[in-house]
Amino acid sequence: MKNKRKAKLGRLFVVSNDHKHRAANRSYIFTYLEGRREPVPHLFTDGQLREARERAFNNIEDCLPLSRWWEFWK
Repeated sequence: MKNKRKAKLGRLFVVSNDHKHRAANRSYIFTYLEGRREPVPHLFTDGQLREARERAFNNIEDCLPLSRWWEFWK
């Protein structure tokens, strides 16, 4: 049976790696990010997201401020 979940742009989902190679990860983090013309699917490992988070913390001056809509959820 096919999964009926639908992704929204920028939201992260843990997805299992079906038909994986024996050395491949069991799961990935999946998201759609903006492309030039349409959303583009991306798969990340935990390590890749951790590395990106560390890079953002170490280079905070290069990060954009968070939109104010986020404060609504506080």
